[in-house]
Amino acid sequence: MQQWIDFLNANAGGILAVATVAYLVVTLLLLWEARATRNVGLDAKVVAYPRPHGALNVELVLENGGPAYARDVRFAFGFVDPKGRAQGKPRAQFDALMGPGRFHRFLPSPTEGSSLPSLYELAEWKLVLTLKWSWIDDRRWPWFLAKRHSRSKNYRMTDLKEGFYSGWYLIEPETADDLHAIRESLAGIKEVIEEREREMAARRLRAKLNARGPVQADERPDTLAPRSDDDPA
Repeated sequence: MQQWIDFLNANAGGILAVATVAYLVVTLLLLWEARATRNVGLDAKVVAYPRPHGALNVELVLENGGPAYARDVRFAFGFVDPKGRAQGKPRAQFDALMGPGRFHRFLPSPTEGSSLPSLYELAEWKLVLTLKWSWIDDRRWPWFLAKRHSRSKNYRMTDLKEGFYSGWYLIEPETADDLHAIRESLAGIKEVIEEREREMAARRLRAKLNARGPVQADERPDTLAPRSDDDPA
């Protein structure tokens, strides 16, 4: 025991230096962890992915999963053939500020005009859907810590057709579409009811007039009775 005490006394300076370095390393690790934890609320998670649209088409979704706002969001997509040649006109979308939970939906198409190729047609043409998007976290301070995040992804239409429909994928209805359909149905029902009410009112009026028969001259109100020259004005 005395030997350990003598050793510590003889090397007190070196032991203190090692302890100081260890304390400094632990402090830096704790600061790094605290900064990483704090930055979790400052990072925006912007994702882009395809999903089924209806029974035959494919749509794109650009979504900010949060928790922070995404600034200067840029999104571009298009189609290329197996040789890498662009098919159709590439599309681009810009959003100055995209809040958490906000999303955009797109219907990609390699053709111009109103016709929208189905996913089966896109798969037969062996096209590849290319996605590129980037954003800046909005809450970064100071400004030079702001970093532009860039992502890219390619999807083969044959893989999407196989994944979406070969396993009898269940397509969930869209809430907005459901509400729109319900509103249109209620409006149609209201129009039918109003039309039936007008028809019933017209039938009751005709039945009442038919029951009374033709109106006689002496039954007419005085205001409707024909006037003669002898009647005072």
